Amino acid sequence: MLNGASSSGKSTLAVGLQDALDEPFLHVSSDHLVNAGMLPGRRADGGPFNWWNEMRLAGLDVYLIGVHCALDEIDRREKERGDRPIGEGRTHVTADAIHPFGPYDLDVDTTAGIGSAMVASVVEAWRQRTPPGAL
Repeated sequence: MLNGASSSGKSTLAVGLQDALDEPFLHVSSDHLVNAGMLPGRRADGGPFNWWNEMRLAGLDVYLIGVHCALDEIDRREKERGDRPIGEGRTHVTADAIHPFGPYDLDVDTTAGIGSAMVASVVEAWRQRTPPGAL
């Protein structure tokens, strides 16, 4: 499971993992699950998703990866993408506090981009995991 701000590189990393792994790797964003009605949306006060602490995926072998990126690079990616409000990813980090809910099994910094070496290091760390993980 990849957790990070908008435009931090989660989708790019997920596609790289899909290409690198022999095992099936499903890429579904929490936005897709909220939009499909499978997860509740944001709290009425605009705060972070209120379901995270209740939904800890107990009993499953989940490897939780924190995807981090410098705020200036998140801003640059948003401008380049042009498909979301500028500042959305920055808000995820600064106002929504997307990362401090608990420890990760692995942290990656995607500020310099996501190449084959990063994908390989994630795959290797995942293969070396010792369940149970952070979740």
